[in-house]
Amino acid sequence: MADILVFPRKPRIQESTVISLYTEEEINVTVAAINLHGPYKITADELASMDAESVERCLLQASVNELLSLRARRLANHIIGTIERVKNYK
Repeated sequence: MADILVFPRKPRIQESTVISLYTEEEINVTVAAINLHGPYKITADELASMDAESVERCLLQASVNELLSLRARRLANHIIGTIERVKNYK
């Protein structure tokens, strides 16, 4: 009888998005972007429960929207530039 070969499993890779907001101004611009372009209105307290990909989409739309000031659009672009993609191996 032949031996059974056991092949190692390929690790499953999950990619997640991390958005780091450090100042009150970054939080306010992010909440404004979600309230303008998101599916529903939120407060700053509810921001942590939002999906990072949908927050990123709202920030992208807000960065080209004329409703926000130039300073707010620049800050939205800055936040978009600091978004990280993190790979989790399981």
